[in-house]
Amino acid sequence: VRVAQRIRLEILKMIASTKIVLLRLLKTAVSTRCASFAASTPFIAVNSTVLESNLQKMQDLANRNSVSLRPHVKTHKSTYISNLQTRYGAEGFCAAKLSEASVFTDSETADILITSPIVSKGKLETFLSSPCNSQVSLTVDSEAAVDVLNKTLLGLPTLLTAKVYIKVDTGLHRCGVSADFNLLSLARHVLKHERLIFSGLISHAGHAYLATTKEECEAIANKETLLMNKARKRLEHDGIPVKTVSVGSTLTELARTDWTGIDEIRPGNYVFYDATALRKGLIESEEVALTVVATVISVNERFAIIDAGSKVLSSDFGAHGAASCSGYGIAWKMQSVECTSYPVLKKQIDRSFTITKLSEEHGWIDIELANEKFSVGDLIRIIPNHSCPVVNLANEFVLTKVDKEWLSIPIEGRGCVN
Repeated sequence: VRVAQRIRLEILKMIASTKIVLLRLLKTAVSTRCASFAASTPFIAVNSTVLESNLQKMQDLANRNSVSLRPHVKTHKSTYISNLQTRYGAEGFCAAKLSEASVFTDSETADILITSPIVSKGKLETFLSSPCNSQVSLTVDSEAAVDVLNKTLLGLPTLLTAKVYIKVDTGLHRCGVSADFNLLSLARHVLKHERLIFSGLISHAGHAYLATTKEECEAIANKETLLMNKARKRLEHDGIPVKTVSVGSTLTELARTDWTGIDEIRPGNYVFYDATALRKGLIESEEVALTVVATVISVNERFAIIDAGSKVLSSDFGAHGAASCSGYGIAWKMQSVECTSYPVLKKQIDRSFTITKLSEEHGWIDIELANEKFSVGDLIRIIPNHSCPVVNLANEFVLTKVDKEWLSIPIEGRGCVN
């Protein structure tokens, strides 16, 4: 018995030793792979743990308020992330343009709503001729857009119908009709055409990005709720049923307190977040999933120069022309690229500085304003002002996770703006 116990003990020791060796080998391999990315700056780093936490939180928000979550793919443009969103509970997707939508109709996410009016017959013919796009819904805000869509459907060889949403302007004054003036006549015009199926109303309160506080965002979101309910009642009073009221922007969904009559939300930026939501106090630093990693390549008496310029960070101060910030991102020095495997901490934000200005290939950090010492080779981690255009400028992002092999994820929708 004692011999058997000794043998068992020796075997357990061998197993434990083997596990330690394997763990060390794994960490070495991961560190080696991470080091290879350090030599390839600038690059976009997406923290896998934070990303999935953001997906779960938004899905939980939708579930608590009994609404469907139809995320916008314009932020990530990646089938890897859209498939994750589906697994977390997303019900369909939306896209801004037809070429962008085409990337996702071949994946697990065929139910897509196009949120911008399409008024080109040629674009519609090409898009709707593909069997993959038969479940796509379209948006209109004018009789001209309705007529182009109907004419396109009548000219196709197969007998197709199209689900149509009417966009309502709730304050952004970009696209959309007024709930008080043009809505009823436009809905009646849609119903005249048997190939068109009126499916609901959508809005985008993007002017929330011009707000400076969470309270201002809340007021905009709740006014959107009020206006959309007013629009629905106006149509239903005329005998036109409204199946779905769909609203959407990340900032409004984070701040909304009145969910009356809302059936669906369409946030996009929530997968990554960025400096905009952080500055408005709508999120904590630990919820930022996307950062840009850059290297200091030159230092002079006034500036530290990094290898990420407007072609990486974009020259965007924020969505919809919001200019509520100075500089081109929140930045700080980091010891190694492995730091991107960990969430952004408040203490890092507290000692951060801004990217002062950009040229195409370079970022400029004002040394005096940064109150930091810089050396050539320093690694800089940056939260961009607006993550959506940053993603559209890259071919891939790097998915990072502690003690896991990093993955390069293609951005299939990059540049799809037609």
